[in-house]
Amino acid sequence: MSTEEAWITSQKRVFSKWINIQLSKRPDLQGKLIVEDLKNDLCDGIILGVLMEVLSQKHFKYKTSGVKVYFQKIENVNNVLNFIQNSEGIKIVGTGGEDIVGGNLELIMGLIWTLIFKYQISLTNSSTFDASDIPDEFKKLNGKDLLMAWVRGNLLNGYGSILETMKDFHNSWQDGLAFCAMVHRLLPNSINVEELKKEERLKNLNLAFETAEKELGVPALLDAQDVSSLGKPDEQSIMTYLSFFPKIYKERGVKVQLSLDRSLITSIDPNLEPLPVVEKEKSPEKERAIEKKIEESPVPVPAKAQIHECQVVEEELAFLKKKVELLENNLLTETTTRETAEKQNQKGNTQIQQLTSELEKLRKELELLQQKLSSEATQRESAENQSGKDNTQIQQLTSELEKLRKELESLQQKLSSETTQTENAEKQSEKYYAQNQQLTSELEKLRKE
Repeated sequence: MSTEEAWITSQKRVFSKWINIQLSKRPDLQGKLIVEDLKNDLCDGIILGVLMEVLSQKHFKYKTSGVKVYFQKIENVNNVLNFIQNSEGIKIVGTGGEDIVGGNLELIMGLIWTLIFKYQISLTNSSTFDASDIPDEFKKLNGKDLLMAWVRGNLLNGYGSILETMKDFHNSWQDGLAFCAMVHRLLPNSINVEELKKEERLKNLNLAFETAEKELGVPALLDAQDVSSLGKPDEQSIMTYLSFFPKIYKERGVKVQLSLDRSLITSIDPNLEPLPVVEKEKSPEKERAIEKKIEESPVPVPAKAQIHECQVVEEELAFLKKKVELLENNLLTETTTRETAEKQNQKGNTQIQQLTSELEKLRKELELLQQKLSSEATQRESAENQSGKDNTQIQQLTSELEKLRKELESLQQKLSSETTQTENAEKQSEKYYAQNQQLTSELEKLRKE
């Protein structure tokens, strides 16, 4: 397995566990809905709909059963996505019902990460962190930077060596020491941080995860092997796991003073006031290098917001183009199908005409034979002493007449079958024509957009 495949597998496992934790909050559905395959288990929109009801604490219109065929799945997933965007105000770019139903794993994980970041990681959410506890200068930061400020604040007292290496949400956590510190702050008797060795990664990680699960109730989302062995552990997975801790700290009455190194901020705001930073040795050379980098930067800070807006517009345009292309393909398919149905209809009409002609011919032959038989019978009645040869001829004529009657019945059955097929083909042609008009209308509407 390549590094990228291992990273995807790790993230998929963490996101699936997170979804199942949310679904377990619905006791009426206990055990009935569970995510085992993130790529396919969301395709009918039912699990996604229940997940959004749990996260938003709102009810909305979507189907919870009877979603079987493709178009029903598309409609149900789109109902959930519309709720996410319109009712919850979460912007989703480039992801539609077709992507979820089609099992586009990259876009599915992107959507789940958006929900995790909104409802789990954002520390301004009252369920994990009191907004009143966040100083004004920190409220300009996004959820990721606030989480880092909270983590670094935890390490200010007694964990200096770990604090020095706390720069990110991936490599800074590989040796397990920072995870152990998070647990030790609440359970000082459960972990002896002074005896931990940096090189014993797996041991440290397993100790932190197992203790946090058993004694603090923190779900075991992460796999120690994934965190320790991957070249760069998955940032989103680690952030998701860590986001469970602030609520537990809050429940236990432990307050944390936020602290963040200015150089670690990812959500730069040009109006941001200076933040409190951890005291460290000043380096004039490093400060001059930073100042020079800022001066030589080709993109000023205000322009970054404009670039972001342009990128969002470009993504929306790409999504619309993709949808137009999909509709054009559907329109082409429907047109081709309709043309095929029309050809079959024409072929059926030709065959009916041929059968009708053959039937008419047989009817005429039957009439002639009937006339001949009648004449022979009359002659037989008028000449009772006619030889046995005449009787033989009448029998032959009777046999031929019976044979022609059977052929006539067979042709009539074939004509009835061809007529039924033609009627079905005409109905199918009318159906394709209606779908063609509908797709053409949607295409025209999207082109105008």
